[in-house]
Amino acid sequence: MDTFRQRAEKSGEWLIQQVKAEAMATGFPFEEWDEWVLRNTFEDFSEEDVPHVVMTLNDSVHLIRSAITKAKKNGAATIKVRPGLVLPTIWQGHYELVYTSELPWMISVAMQNAFFGNPLEDEEGPWNPDRGLSAGAKSAIKWGTVGAVIASLLGG
Repeated sequence: MDTFRQRAEKSGEWLIQQVKAEAMATGFPFEEWDEWVLRNTFEDFSEEDVPHVVMTLNDSVHLIRSAITKAKKNGAATIKVRPGLVLPTIWQGHYELVYTSELPWMISVAMQNAFFGNPLEDEEGPWNPDRGLSAGAKSAIKWGTVGAVIASLLGG
């Protein structure tokens, strides 16, 4: 029987594969490096890696949002997770497992940035697929350890 951590890692892998599939479907360049970044923790990167990690995270946020939007348009079963955000239930299930397990992989940071606003691109406020990001709202991101390290290295 799988442990909670093993199930979380499987969900993390599922999310990474969805990002990769969306990149392939849209012709977006997504390399082995990007996949590796999403599967690892911030401690795995050198200071020189930070700009490339940030680029992978930003690209992944766009790919996550695109894949979710397509899944909903294709009739995926959905669940309302908060006002303004309805997700495909399969995405919500995998994200919830990754989040509650505190899986320290960068895919967790990418998912949080996709849903709560991407501070790495100066977004403020949560993502609302119907309206974009709420203008002037304060960022709802809860960085956690991994996000805080990125912010401090970027001077934030």
